[in-house]
Amino acid sequence: MIKVGIKWGINMGLALVLATQILTWLGLGTSMWFIIINYVVVIIFLTLGIHSFSKLHPQNFNFNKSLGVVLIIVLLSRFIFQTYMYVYTTYADPMWIDNVAETWSQQLIEAEYSQEAIEQNIQAFRNSYRPANMFTIEIIKYGIPQIIIGTVIALIFLWRLKRTQQQA
Repeated sequence: MIKVGIKWGINMGLALVLATQILTWLGLGTSMWFIIINYVVVIIFLTLGIHSFSKLHPQNFNFNKSLGVVLIIVLLSRFIFQTYMYVYTTYADPMWIDNVAETWSQQLIEAEYSQEAIEQNIQAFRNSYRPANMFTIEIIKYGIPQIIIGTVIALIFLWRLKRTQQQA
């Protein structure tokens, strides 16, 4: 369980980093494409990880073990991704946070948000890139939906396995 989780957690973390970097190069790093591709990558790698575990250990494949695999994959991949974002925003492009904040401020002004709402949104964005927040709050904030997705995928695998066993 641990080996499978580590393998797929590293793979998913690196895939998220690569997808984010490609989108950034294309100028789409803060677009809706980022969210869409992020979740597509998560679904693919959680499915591959759970599938791998179910094939390697069919006798041990149950809800608790598959949830353990999901937790390892998600937490490890989030840590890898947050480390990448820390290095990127600290060393590779230290102006990235300011540039994104400026772009989003303009978009919120055009969308006729109040000045107070704009300031709150931008401050929340800036706070999310403080190192302590990046490695705690942000991992939890994005990890929980990914764990839920992984749990649903695991339940689908367990349902299919039970159906296959009943038909045999």
